[in-house]
Order: sequence, then C-alpha cells, then structure tokens
Amino acid sequence: MIDRFQSRRLLLPCGLVVAAGLAGIAAGYVYSAAVVIIVARALLATVAPVIAAQQSSDRIGAIAAYATWTDCGLAAGAFLGIVAVASIGYALTYATLALAVVVVVAWEARVRVRE
Repeated sequence: MIDRFQSRRLLLPCGLVVAAGLAGIAAGYVYSAAVVIIVARALLATVAPVIAAQQSSDRIGAIAAYATWTDCGLAAGAFLGIVAVASIGYALTYATLALAVVVVVAWEARVRVRE
C-alpha cells in the first residue's frame, strides 16, 4: 500500500481511523473498535518508519530515533493510561485519547499544507 499510495498520504487516514477506534471504545463498542485500532496501528507501524527515513539523509539514525520515541511513548502511555482510567474512567480516557489523536492529525495536515 505504501508503494501505491505514498507513505505521507496514508499517515492521516490511519490516524483518523485510530481516533475512530478510540472513540468507538469510549462509546462501548469495545471488540469491533479494538479490531479497527489493531489494523490501523499495524499499517502505521510500517508507514511511520518509512516517513522518518524519508525526512532525513541519515536513514538509520531517523529510524532509530523513531523507535526510541515509540518505545518511550509506549512506556509512558501504559503508566498514564492506568492513572487516567483509575481517575476518570474508561470512557472519558478513551474519548480524550481520540480527541488528542484528531488534534495531532489536524496539526499534521496543517503543517503538510504549508510545505
């Protein structure tokens, strides 16, 4: 898919699909929304390193930096997710995550338009 549609074009739709899946979990559609998130995240796992490599002349360094930030995000997300769920509940936590993803996707779209 990356070769056919280009990696930058897949980034925004994948982000919106992840946001839709998170909103689906917040709405109570846990199983179907989880499948949507897993599929979109699998595609993002291949798209994001390609974009990181395309943005830099040091491709190995860019991919390593991407992997490092991904690992930091996974660790922080696990901790903060537990704290958020304990504090505000599942529905509001997932709704907040969906909103955050939409904001980041909108920001990326705005930055891309400027380029």
